[in-house]
Amino acid sequence: MSRVQKKERARVDQLKTLATWAASSLVLVLLMLWSGFLVARWQMGPLSFERAENLSTIVLDRKGQLLRAFTTKGERWRLPIDVKDVD
Repeated sequence: MSRVQKKERARVDQLKTLATWAASSLVLVLLMLWSGFLVARWQMGPLSFERAENLSTIVLDRKGQLLRAFTTKGERWRLPIDVKDVD
């Protein structure tokens, strides 16, 4: 084996080692991110629909048309809506 071939072989081995470390590092980072997500989700507990149930007060006319709507205590518009009204 010539000197040039030995250098090329050493360079290929270095690149393989680097690729192995890079892949291992990527897998480790992804596992850490996933475990962080799971811990955060576990800490939050189940989602509360309490805020979504606080609807805005609305005033309708005799035909059911909206005359006036008021914001919630948190100054948000939360108007009641049916599934058929959503695009």
